Amino acid sequence: MNRSRFFFCTVTILLLAVIFPYCAISQAEIYVDQEGIMRWQKNKSEVKGFGVNYSAPFAHSYRMAVKRGVPITKAIDEDFYHFTRLGFDAYRVHVWDTEISDTLGNLIENDHLRIFDYLVMQAKKRSIKLLTDVTQHCMLRVLKKQVL
Repeated sequence: MNRSRFFFCTVTILLLAVIFPYCAISQAEIYVDQEGIMRWQKNKSEVKGFGVNYSAPFAHSYRMAVKRGVPITKAIDEDFYHFTRLGFDAYRVHVWDTEISDTLGNLIENDHLRIFDYLVMQAKKRSIKLLTDVTQHCMLRVLKKQVL
């Protein structure tokens, strides 16, 4: 695969991971200007947030909570209490596609999805914007094969 094609694939994945989640808020609320800066439609100011990466419903965080017998929703409640106290208005969550969907992309109703739904509800209740970062292992495997 040539460099320009690799660059295009990389940029496409980054755009999907960064811009699309904000557009999911409402396509009318955010736009990308000519310089590539995300802006709020209502006042044209740059989209900025103060927050954290967080992955309680997925991967290592989830496994450790289960292993230690910690009710994950209780941990989320405590974490969001502190996020609010610290003035966070943004939060980035890594959504592991292999934990909430099958190989065709259909959602699987399981504990990960239930907890993710709970997390979204807690963020919405506290007016914290979510930036979802979908970790797609199948796509990464395809890109690695094409690059190598």
